[in-house]
Amino acid sequence: MQIKKMFAALMMLGSVFASEWPLTIYSEQYPPFNYVDENGQARGAAYDLLILILDDLQRPDLSRAIQFVPWARGYREAQVSPNTLLFTMVRNESREKMFQWVGPVFETSHALIGSRAFAATLPSPLSLIDLTAYSVGVVKNDIGELLIEQSNVRFARIESVSFPVQAAKMLEQERIELWSYGFDAARFIMSEGGVDPDDFQMIYRMKDNSALYYAFSLQTPRDIVLSFQDALERMKIPDPKTDLSPLESIKLKYKLADFLNEQ
Repeated sequence: MQIKKMFAALMMLGSVFASEWPLTIYSEQYPPFNYVDENGQARGAAYDLLILILDDLQRPDLSRAIQFVPWARGYREAQVSPNTLLFTMVRNESREKMFQWVGPVFETSHALIGSRAFAATLPSPLSLIDLTAYSVGVVKNDIGELLIEQSNVRFARIESVSFPVQAAKMLEQERIELWSYGFDAARFIMSEGGVDPDDFQMIYRMKDNSALYYAFSLQTPRDIVLSFQDALERMKIPDPKTDLSPLESIKLKYKLADFLNEQ
């Protein structure tokens, strides 16, 4: 009887917890993982997965509060504000202690991207030192900027922008020679922004496939973070009818394997 009472109390506590905890959620334009399309509709593999997780946690109401903002703003808020989630983010050593992490969820790779015409002028094999005479575009506080800073290589000029489409346009207009960014996301952004992605290629791989995570502020209660991780694990369980998990279904929907294979 005591065990039954204890279980009932825990269930009640869990119900209260699920219905009352607050959370502010930020994202950015980082297709195909998270973005707002031309019709103003939020989409993307990580967005769809988050919606499933929120439903699983009985908090679908939080989906209406997701804010798409410049990466630098979301990154700052996730460092200083309690009960804050930012997605998606590459987890690495320099960021490890700055956030609480839920994942991994998807993979991407990061590269220096340039035009095919520019690539034809470069030596082969190519080293990072061979590119120091050129300008590089980065999105402020993005992993692409961080990788440039950690490379210990001094480029001719670094152009920092707030939105990735700005870097794509600068690359097209030859205002920069290189763009440090996720290769799959860059191709998608180019297509959406009216830039032909087939005119550009990976010039130099800055980092092999990196895992993407949901990042929570350190001031977010650990119980909330753990509940998200538990829900994510449930998204990996195959449906007996299709033999696909919700996570695998999302990967197929956005053709994520195709993006990675193109690299």
